[in-house]
Amino acid sequence: MISDLVLVTGGADEPLLEAIAQVNDIPVVPVELRPRPVEPVTGRRVAYFSTAPAEVHDTLRSHLAEHHGAEVAHVSGNLAAREALRRELEQVDADVYLVEIKAAAIDVVAEAALERGRELVFADNELVSDTDLGAQLRALAKEPALK
Repeated sequence: MISDLVLVTGGADEPLLEAIAQVNDIPVVPVELRPRPVEPVTGRRVAYFSTAPAEVHDTLRSHLAEHHGAEVAHVSGNLAAREALRRELEQVDADVYLVEIKAAAIDVVAEAALERGRELVFADNELVSDTDLGAQLRALAKEPALK
């Protein structure tokens, strides 16, 4: 109730916007999360591991290929499902395991990469929006009080 701005991932559908408006009349900015490898993966055969739902895997695959030059061999959303992830890793054929740092990133994916002699690269999640998010945030900044 004290927020000045709401960032919404996964789409800003009408019921959600109405619910926010009932609490406070504030700007709502739809954003999406895109992987940003912390090391270059250009020209590398990559398997990407995240908690993203299956319906966005093709978008993530395209983003990694177009913006980071990766040859994406596999996209997984099973970081939060360790047993499914372990089974999935048995089938993965990639030179680089690109992984979000959460859930089973270390105890499952990093260990599998080490066991198989594969490179492990961590990925940040970058906010992407059609709205100028920087301008929205600057508009919220208050001028310092003069003494």
